[in-house]
Amino acid sequence: MAGLHGERRGNLYRFVTREIEDAGALSEEPALILARRRGRRAVAYLALCAAAGLRADLLLARSRASGEGMPPPAHTAELAYPLVRVRLPGGDVVVDPRH
Repeated sequence: MAGLHGERRGNLYRFVTREIEDAGALSEEPALILARRRGRRAVAYLALCAAAGLRADLLLARSRASGEGMPPPAHTAELAYPLVRVRLPGGDVVVDPRH
């Protein structure tokens, strides 16, 4: 079962990185992103994982150049790097759908 989940994760990742132009806001609807083939890849990837029965979470990160610790609430835009953690039976995998 772990192999099947890993294969699904890989296929979805390849689809999103090859077929979706990464742009826009994290608040866009996944269906709209998929229909246009343009939008935040992380949002599309999360939706596709859910549809495929894979548990996944959105993680927001920022570059090391931005400093350490959480930014104040007014500066959450600094959390500019959406990552996706896919929870697989063999362990979690964190991917960067921007690449």
